[in-house]
Amino acid sequence: MATLKLFSILTVCLLTSCLLKSQNPQQALTPKYTKRLMHKYNVPGISIGIWENGKARFYNFGLTTKDGSSIDENSIFQAASLGKPLFAYSALKTQSIKLYSNIDHPSPLFKTNWGAKIKLDHLLSHSSGLYFNEQTNKAEIAFEPATKWRYSGLSYSLLQSIAINSEFVSPDNLLQSATAQYNLSNTSYNFSNNSAIALGHDRAGDKIKTHMWKRPNVSSSLHTTSSDYLKFMVNFLEEAKQDSSFAKLMLTPQVVVDSSKHLYWGLGWALAKNSDDTLFLHWGSNPGYKSLAIGSLMQEKVTVILTNGDNGLEVATELIPIIFGEQYSFLDFYMLHPDD
Repeated sequence: MATLKLFSILTVCLLTSCLLKSQNPQQALTPKYTKRLMHKYNVPGISIGIWENGKARFYNFGLTTKDGSSIDENSIFQAASLGKPLFAYSALKTQSIKLYSNIDHPSPLFKTNWGAKIKLDHLLSHSSGLYFNEQTNKAEIAFEPATKWRYSGLSYSLLQSIAINSEFVSPDNLLQSATAQYNLSNTSYNFSNNSAIALGHDRAGDKIKTHMWKRPNVSSSLHTTSSDYLKFMVNFLEEAKQDSSFAKLMLTPQVVVDSSKHLYWGLGWALAKNSDDTLFLHWGSNPGYKSLAIGSLMQEKVTVILTNGDNGLEVATELIPIIFGEQYSFLDFYMLHPDD
């Protein structure tokens, strides 16, 4: 009897696990559940793109602002740091930066012992130690390059200045050169039409003034749609499956971020190891906007989630286990739950 009872318990557990992993996104991402999360976290609008089994599906909820138009897959959001892997991809594909070469920059910082050791791959993987010290108002180096990880927007600003040259006169020009066949018509680092984007909202759900950049910044000024960014991720996934050289480089761990969460950083993407799977991911966080993009090599599935609310990552991290059928440990990583 005890054996039979144990067998029954194991059977229920196995069935429950199988049901979780086989959840179909269009069934799980119901308007009722998603809107409940949006209400809980005061997020006015969300656009979710999912690609699996050779098909793209979009789930759009809410409004561009409380009295605005409905969100759809062509609604434009600030995507912030989702611009970093897109820039890394563009720079590597066009060979506008030379990996493993030293920094050619006049600043005396790069003549110091640690500064002379910084290479371009360290900038892409946030392992250079380079950061901007707001107290001294200066760029500084926190540690010997390649020994630790520290997220650095300054690293990508420096990469931008290196990659943009006489051939590629702007980040958008570089982007277009790398992704012309994808037709990312609503994606730009230099977006200027403030009236066309979903407006940002604070943690209380109140509309805030939308910041517009005077100059393109690959670290933070990306504007895109779920439709466009999903195209990029799908094509990156296909190139990774074909073992293209630059995709393989982007998916090679360069530095440990948090071993307890199986989180690493490659060249552009954060990387998470989960059993036999490798996931590539990045998040974005600007005032009033939060976003998350994740792809699974084993499941051959990608998703992008764009929101116009400061609590948007709280919604996104609760949706990811439904979309992928897994409760990933990296979803608790502190940068996925910003308190700004």
